[in-house]
Amino acid sequence: MRKDDRADGMHHRAADEQAPSDVRRLGVLGTLIWDTIHPPGRHEECTEEWGGISYSLEALATALPRNWVVRPILKLGADLAERSLEYLQTIPGIQIETPLQVTSGPHTRVELRYGDQAQRTEQISGEIPTWGLDQLGP
Repeated sequence: MRKDDRADGMHHRAADEQAPSDVRRLGVLGTLIWDTIHPPGRHEECTEEWGGISYSLEALATALPRNWVVRPILKLGADLAERSLEYLQTIPGIQIETPLQVTSGPHTRVELRYGDQAQRTEQISGEIPTWGLDQLGP
């Protein structure tokens, strides 16, 4: 185990750390979603944050060995493309290259409203087109 490994056996690469020359890549296909979360009660303020594939990307970036990088395969809505890229660049171990595609429509958003612990409603908007097999092939 390297010196900088955390006590639990996992490690988190610094954003400026260079990947080794024998780098391995893991492509991850998914949807980056902008969530607006309304907690129970009318007086609490809502939270806005990245959801969807963001949880998997952050977990993989932390859990993978040092010689691995994660390459997200994403379509981004034009309205949040720049903000999406800024967010992705904050995750150590993420390699931003193609196939990131910016679509002309709005980015996918989900509004989550919690009534109580047993009740939740979700409303999705701005759905990005799905990937076709011809777009994912070699």
